[in-house]
Amino acid sequence: MTTRLLDGIDAPGDLKPLSHEELSQVAQEARDTIISVITERGGHLASNLGVVELTLALHRVFDSPKDRIVWDTTNQLYTHKLVTGRRDEFKDIRLEGGLSGFGEPSESPHDTLCAGHAGTGLSIALGIAQAATSQKSDSWTIGIVGDGAMTSGSSFEALNNIVHLNPEKMVVVLNDNGMSISENIGFLTNWRKRLITHPQYQAMIRRMTDLSKRVPTGELIYQLVKSLNDGVESFILPTMFWNEMGFRYLGPVDGHDFRQLEDTLNQAKITTDLVPVVHVVTHKGHGYEPAEDDPHQNLPVTLIADRAGIVGEDGKTHHGAFDISYLRCLPNAVVAAPMNENDLQHLIYTAYKHQGPFAIRIARGTATGALLDSDLKELPIGKGYVVREEAGLDDVSVHRIGMPDSFVEHGTADAQRRQLFLDAEGIVQQVLSAFFPDGRPSSHSSDSDSEAAAAD
Repeated sequence: MTTRLLDGIDAPGDLKPLSHEELSQVAQEARDTIISVITERGGHLASNLGVVELTLALHRVFDSPKDRIVWDTTNQLYTHKLVTGRRDEFKDIRLEGGLSGFGEPSESPHDTLCAGHAGTGLSIALGIAQAATSQKSDSWTIGIVGDGAMTSGSSFEALNNIVHLNPEKMVVVLNDNGMSISENIGFLTNWRKRLITHPQYQAMIRRMTDLSKRVPTGELIYQLVKSLNDGVESFILPTMFWNEMGFRYLGPVDGHDFRQLEDTLNQAKITTDLVPVVHVVTHKGHGYEPAEDDPHQNLPVTLIADRAGIVGEDGKTHHGAFDISYLRCLPNAVVAAPMNENDLQHLIYTAYKHQGPFAIRIARGTATGALLDSDLKELPIGKGYVVREEAGLDDVSVHRIGMPDSFVEHGTADAQRRQLFLDAEGIVQQVLSAFFPDGRPSSHSSDSDSEAAAAD
């Protein structure tokens, strides 16, 4: 049996002596490991496959954890975890007691922060870089952002502050895979499209193309036109954008070519008066055809809100503890929760028919097995079931039970409910403690706080 090179990588420093051919083997072994575990376990597959080479190159050029590598979206850290001493534990990722599916500083000093999705990484990286500058540290700070983060206002705020403060030894890496979770929208994407599709620009390209068909040297002219068009899109536009913002632009770089990556990252370490932006072009799902063809993290339906309450293995960045609070801030939004899967199918149909924002809160887990109506129907909005009046309990006190004011670590949903006293036995204990503190049920109990209630 051939020994894997990956099995000899216990810390990032072990990557540095490898040749590029050996590094390519490590990359393939990392891909194979991620595909094997995540296709069985579940998790973020395509986004991690797209940054394997980038991750390895970063660890070859920089010295983690002295140099702080800040990933804006920490669900892309699977390769990072494999080469920072957690290779043997990777098989248990997202399981209770196992590795988190996101960055987790309590797991390793190589993880700078725990964050679920894009938008905060550049601000955090700037803070770390400023601290290093003020302490006269020789450490680097590298902020890696997907271009999906460029639809976030907080990212542009951070870019503005980076240019203003101009910290020493900071590098911004733009991981450009053409999308975030789905196709990008917003200013940066539209700005690029507007220049490329501008009528005058397109008219010039057409005139030069027509000319190439009528003159003896037409093929040469055609190739010049093609090169111009490609150059404007891939080099001139991004260079203009970042240079005008006040950065030193380096790229675009093939995000799956180790030599290009390492050469450019080393070039970024050459100190100048401007913070460098390294533009890395990657392919989401690279190396695994199903993920390349369809990188979209197989949802059966599109919902405005899911993961209400406890979510199990996704952990503390994804629990639905605050969804009611933020959804109520949306003007004219309907926020609904089904009692069972039969209600759920009618709610989905109601949301489809409703003209306006509609949030359906569903818990992550198995269903109860309720019978499903054969015909879908619209449910009346603003009405719900009052369970105690169905049950003939008009005059009862209600005690509110829900998630605590603390972060809940990843694990199975059943274990989390048991830990939080939200399983059947725990709810019984809470009810007995609230209504019968002396252990003796009375004919009537009251609770001053319990005008309305819901068990999450």
